Amino acid sequence: ETPLMWAIGWGDEALPLVNYLIAHGADLNARDKYGATAFDCVKSDPPKPDLIKALGAAKAEREKGKEALENPLGGLAGGSGFGP
Repeated sequence: ETPLMWAIGWGDEALPLVNYLIAHGADLNARDKYGATAFDCVKSDPPKPDLIKALGAAKAEREKGKEALENPLGGLAGGSGFGP
């Protein structure tokens, strides 16, 4: 179990801690010994709507950042009129 998973176990009351862990690089895809990720933990009972939103937003932001690193020109290369 990661610190992020542990915090999620406290429910929506842990939102400030979860946001802190995410901001400081918590691995959203880490798995516990049962193969569960933070996303699996947040979807378990009882409902945790604030944490679901926070994790979803963090994942989207990281994917956006990953995409920017993989394509630093943001689609400018190829057909843009720049270069060959």
